Amino acid sequence: MKRRCCRGDVPRAGVEQRRTVSEGYSAPRGSSMPSSKPRKSLGRWIRRRKGSGPGEDPRCDSEAHRRVVGDSLVLEADLFPPALKLRMFRHDVARGDDLLACETYLTVGLEAVGHREVRVTFPRTDDAESDSHLVTVGKFFIGIYELAETGKTVGPLSFSWFGEEQLSFGAVVWSNADELPGVNTPSGTLQGIFMKPREYDVLVRHGNPLRALAYLGKRYYHYPWPSWSDPGRPDLPENEDFPPSCIGKVSRRIVADSSVTREGDTVVFRVGRLGGGKVNEAVSDVDPADGVVVCTGLSASAGGCLSWQPGQEGTWMNVPGPPRDAGAARACGDMSVVRLGGTFLAVVRSNDETMGGVTVEDGYCFSLDGRHWSAIRQAIHDRSPVRVNAHDSEHLSLDVRFENAVNGAHASASH
Repeated sequence: MKRRCCRGDVPRAGVEQRRTVSEGYSAPRGSSMPSSKPRKSLGRWIRRRKGSGPGEDPRCDSEAHRRVVGDSLVLEADLFPPALKLRMFRHDVARGDDLLACETYLTVGLEAVGHREVRVTFPRTDDAESDSHLVTVGKFFIGIYELAETGKTVGPLSFSWFGEEQLSFGAVVWSNADELPGVNTPSGTLQGIFMKPREYDVLVRHGNPLRALAYLGKRYYHYPWPSWSDPGRPDLPENEDFPPSCIGKVSRRIVADSSVTREGDTVVFRVGRLGGGKVNEAVSDVDPADGVVVCTGLSASAGGCLSWQPGQEGTWMNVPGPPRDAGAARACGDMSVVRLGGTFLAVVRSNDETMGGVTVEDGYCFSLDGRHWSAIRQAIHDRSPVRVNAHDSEHLSLDVRFENAVNGAHASASH
């Protein structure tokens, strides 16, 4: 039997207690959080159920209900009855020849307040840690719901920071949710990938969200990145000797509906229907002498993705392959063997005739003279394709293409 706790079972330390919940979910650009008061319906929060099988919730015993929501359903909890529910699933995730036991938490009801449903996944360990996940994730979902009521939402390749560490994490990066066997995930659901505090600071705040996801993909030998968040993984080391990223202090725009992929000696920058306006703003609002960085998504057709972290020697990429296979994450050699995705496109104006692109960290950087910079700007404004040929064979050419459909970028994690 699942156990409902009475109102007195829930910690209620007033506004300060609830502020942590709301501040744990920020808009991508760090917009201010609304003041938050404890809601009476929080008294129906289900802290923890006894046991560990489908019989914990009477609804989970219904074969028809389980067939609709997923055959690994363990718990369905009312957070704000009847507006918001939490579903908890226990299932296995394939990692090559191995299976990873996981717990997945899914919202039901965010769409009613204009937010995409949200899903988060953790490796399954013991019941005590599962208790901690359930309570923390439930409060996290409540914070998302409250912010959505005020019109604050997030999408793929946005990120949210926490006012204080939650489950040893400092932030979350959002991507499109993939398919998980046994978990019936609604179309358009967002997957939250939790980041350690220093991972967030180095890879996201001074880089871009896709960089953080690609880093995890290389770390776990999992392409393009794992959908689960492991609280036990070590954070990036504190080492001030590592030079900062080259894009850390450059004007950056996150455009999820775009992608940048190397195809032979050409880098193709694809912009989808939803990304055109943001790219136009990025190149129009900046001084060409300062340059601009467009942080992109990952094309669904990419055969690999560049990866970078502080102190890394050389250029690395993550490609599909068996977990822990040295070939799945390796130093870049023959760059023409795959459609190699990057996490950003940087464009700077050059005063000489040397034009073309090079691979820098986990992206592609192009140097253009004034005439070609203007041509790129005009083409993006008009949504017209344009090509800039490299000055010599040592540099890459650039193709800018536009698509009427939503670009296949910001690909979801796959297993």
